[in-house]
Parts: sequence; C-alpha cells; structure tokens
Amino acid sequence: MGVGTSTSPASSPRISTEAQLQAARTAYAFDPNDCNVAVWKYLQLTGQTINGADPKGPAPLANDMLDRLAAAGSGWREVSLEDGITLVNHGKVVIGGEKEPGHGHVVAMLPGPLHNAGGFKNQRGEMMRQRPELYPPALSASKADYPGTRSDGDKTVRDPFTPENWKDVHWYTQD
Repeated sequence: MGVGTSTSPASSPRISTEAQLQAARTAYAFDPNDCNVAVWKYLQLTGQTINGADPKGPAPLANDMLDRLAAAGSGWREVSLEDGITLVNHGKVVIGGEKEPGHGHVVAMLPGPLHNAGGFKNQRGEMMRQRPELYPPALSASKADYPGTRSDGDKTVRDPFTPENWKDVHWYTQD
C-alpha cells in the first residue's frame, strides 16, 4: 500500500454485498471468456469508472486497465490484499491483476467469507491441492482451460494465478 493511504472506506460510494455479488454473476454470464470484458462489465454495473476509458465504450485490455488504475490522478489507489479484503467487505470495489507480455489478467475481489484456494477439479478431472491460506472470492473470466481462471464467486482471488504470477498481483480501489 502506498504511503499516506488509508483503508477507511470513505469517498466513493459503498455498494451492498448483494449488489456486488449480483454484478459479478451478471458480468460473468455476460462474458465468461475474457477477464477484461467481465471486469469491465462489473465496473459498469457497480457504477465505477476508470480514468481515460469511456465507461460505455469497449473494455480496455487487462494490461491497459491495470496501467490506468495505477496512474497518478486516476482516482484509484493501490492497496494490499489484506486492506482490499477489509474494503470490499465494507462496500468498496477492489480490482486486481498482474501484467504479462501481450495480455495480463484482471479480477474483481468480492465480499464474503474467506476460503482456501484450490480444492476444485482441474481440466483433467484431478482435484487441485487446497492451499492452507484463506482468500476472498473472485470474479474471474478466461479462455484458458484451467478452471481456476473462471469464477463468478465460486473460487478465490488466488485461484487464477500461478505462484510466479501471484507475486506480481496488485490491488486497487477507487478513492
């Protein structure tokens, strides 16, 4: 988290837990194959905007979305995973992701109880090892065969990311 930032859910409007979860289900149903489109739809449904992107226009690609969230003066600020959990459970929208060459991956953190990552079947029908750490639920979409990348709240924010990519995930909330 940046210097001088606070985790108090203050200036942007609070969104009820049910409204956040309904927006995630609707966004996932709208496009379960493209993370940027699903997250963009979630942002639209929750009334959030990203500086420099037409709120009614097409979704920016994941890397572009992350750059816009991180930009100075964007109206968004970086928060830690732990602060994001507090904020999302107090009605704030929290978006996270990691940049990759070409096209990164973005997710929306959702309110609710924390769960172990893993514990679902992979594309070969093998049960994925459950991680002992607890994570919040996620909205995540992808064309990838790996089921951890697809979630309308049934998987965690940790599930879509490899161990190598997880260390590069950044979280943002609107001021």
